[in-house]
Amino acid sequence: MTTSKTYIVNDQATDKDALDFMPYVETLADIIQTGNTPLTIGVFGTWGSGKTSLMKMVKNKLPADFTVAWFDAWKYDKEETLWRAFILSVLTAIRSRIKEGQPTEDLDYLETMLYRAIEIEKAGGVTIDLAKLGGAVAKGSVQLALSFIPGGAVLSEFVKKVQELGAEALTNEATDAIQRERTKIQIEQVRFLEQFQNKFRILVEQHISNNNGRLVVFVDDLDRCLPEKAIEVLEAIKLFLDAESCIFVLGLDQEVIARGIEMKYKELGARQDGDTSQQKFTIEGVRYLEKIIQLPFIIPPVEPTDMGDFVHGLSADWPHEDCPRIFAAGLGDNPRQIKRTVNTFLMLWKLAEKRKAKLQDRVKPIRLAKVVAIQTVYPDLYTLLLKDEPRYLRELEEYYRAESLQ
Repeated sequence: MTTSKTYIVNDQATDKDALDFMPYVETLADIIQTGNTPLTIGVFGTWGSGKTSLMKMVKNKLPADFTVAWFDAWKYDKEETLWRAFILSVLTAIRSRIKEGQPTEDLDYLETMLYRAIEIEKAGGVTIDLAKLGGAVAKGSVQLALSFIPGGAVLSEFVKKVQELGAEALTNEATDAIQRERTKIQIEQVRFLEQFQNKFRILVEQHISNNNGRLVVFVDDLDRCLPEKAIEVLEAIKLFLDAESCIFVLGLDQEVIARGIEMKYKELGARQDGDTSQQKFTIEGVRYLEKIIQLPFIIPPVEPTDMGDFVHGLSADWPHEDCPRIFAAGLGDNPRQIKRTVNTFLMLWKLAEKRKAKLQDRVKPIRLAKVVAIQTVYPDLYTLLLKDEPRYLRELEEYYRAESLQ
C-alpha cells in the first residue's frame, strides 16, 4: 500500500534567496569587507521576518580568508553567564585560524581569564561574622553581595538585616572594611578588563589583521533571550571585543530588545535608589542600542511579486493554482507566519481528502485557503464563521467582487 506525500514546509532558516534579498546581502557583505572597524551592524526585523536567512546569505558572501563566528544566543540562554559563552565562541573561531605548530599560549590565557572573571564576581560575596562587626549578637552571619553595592543602598539593606538578627548597630570600622573590600574587587575587575582587551587586540592583530583578514561575528536570536542575558552580549561586544578588524552582525527585533533594556535598568534603578515607589533611574532602550550599533539595517517589506513567487515555491502539491495567490495577498510579509499558515492549510486539505466521503466534496481548496488565511489574520471573524454563519464568507466575497468592478 502506498500513501501520497503530505508536503509540510520546513521552518528552518535558509541560505537560498527566495525573497530577493540579494541586493541587501551584497551591500552588507561589501560594507563588512571595506568599512572601517570596529563596526557593529544591527539587522532589525520582527520575529520570522528572515533575519537569520539574510545573515546566512551574507556569511556565504564573505571571502574565505575572513574569520567567521556564528553564535546562536538562544541556545545558551540557560548558561549562568551568556557573555562568557559568547566570547568563548569568538575565541574558538580565532583558534581555527592558528596554523599547526604556532603557539597558542595567548589564546589559552584569554580563555583562562574568562573563568578568572567569574571568580572575581563570586569574590564579591563575602560572609561577615556579626561578632567581628561589633554587633550585640555574637552568633550568626549574613551574606553580603559586595559586587552589587551601588553607593551604599545595599549596604543599608545589610544594616537592616543585621538589626533583624539582633545586632544593635554596625560599627564605622565594619562599614569602612566593607567599602575597602568592595574597592579591592573593583580594582581587580578593572585590571582584568584592561588585560583582556589588550591581549585580545594583540591576538586579532597577529592571526587576522596581519593576514589582511577580518573577524566577523554573527549573533542570532538575541531577542529570544531574557533581557539581562541579551544585555550581557551587547556589553561584552563593547567592553571586551571592541578591536580593529572586528565586525559584529546582530540579528534582533529592535523593539523587543529596547523594551527589555528599559525594564532591566528600571529594576536596577529602583534597587539602587532604594525607593520602588518612584522611578528615578531611566534609560531609553533605543538610545542604548545606538551607542552599541553603528549601522542599523531594517529588513524592508517584501515586494508583492517576490512574495507571490515565495509562496508558490513553498509546496509542489497545491490543490489549486490560485491557493498561493490567496496566501501571498492576504497574510502580510512575514515569511515564518506564511509558512505556518500554509502548513495549516496543507494539513487540513489532506484531512479533507481522507474524509471525502463524509464531506461530499463540500470543502473546496480555494475556500479552505481563504478560511485558513482569515483564521491567521482575523481571528475574530474566523470565530464568527465558526458559529454557523458561513454565509458571511460568501457575502464578503460578493462584496469585494462588486468593489473590484467599480
